[in-house]
Amino acid sequence: MSRNRVSSHVIIVNFCTQLGVEYKSMVKLIRPLLKHYFMGRSEEENIKALVTIDARKEAVRRKFIKMAKNPDDYTETDKTVFAVAVACCSWYPEKSAKLLTKMEDMVPDGKELVYILNCVYLEGDGRTDLSMQNELHMSSGTYNRRKDDATALYGALILEYAIRREKEEVAAGKVPPPDFEL
Repeated sequence: MSRNRVSSHVIIVNFCTQLGVEYKSMVKLIRPLLKHYFMGRSEEENIKALVTIDARKEAVRRKFIKMAKNPDDYTETDKTVFAVAVACCSWYPEKSAKLLTKMEDMVPDGKELVYILNCVYLEGDGRTDLSMQNELHMSSGTYNRRKDDATALYGALILEYAIRREKEEVAAGKVPPPDFEL
C-alpha cells in the first residue's frame, strides 16, 4: 500500500467525520448519483419524464444534507430516485466540475481519484473497472479502495458545499432556516 494511499484515505475519512457523516455511508449515497449521471446523459429526457423532484437548488441542497446526515431515514429507492433526478439537473455538471478541481488538490492522490471518477462516470465512456485496473496497474482491491475514496471525497465535498451555501443563504435572509441542524 502506498504512502499516498494511506494519507489520502485518512484525510478523506477525517473529512467525512468532520462533516458528521460516515465514510461508507457517503460512498453508498454518492455512487448512485455518479452511476445515474453517466446513464442519464443519454437518457436524460426519458428520465426527467419518469422522475421529478423540486429542482430548486434550496430543496435539492436540503434533501441532500438530510440524506447524508441521516442515511437510515431513507430507503435505497429514495436515494436512487433522488440521485437520478439530481443527475439530470442542468446545474449539476458545472457544480461537479468545480468540486473535481478542488478534489485534485485536497489529497495526495487527488489527480488519480479525479481521473477514476471522470473515466468511469463523469466524462468517459463508462470504462469498466477491469480496464481501469489494468491501465492504472492496480489490483482489484487497491482499485476498489481508490474508487471508494474518490466517491466518498466527491460526496463529502458536495456536502461541504451544500452546508456552506445553506448557511450563507439563511444568513442573507434568502431562505428560511431549515428544520434540521446543519
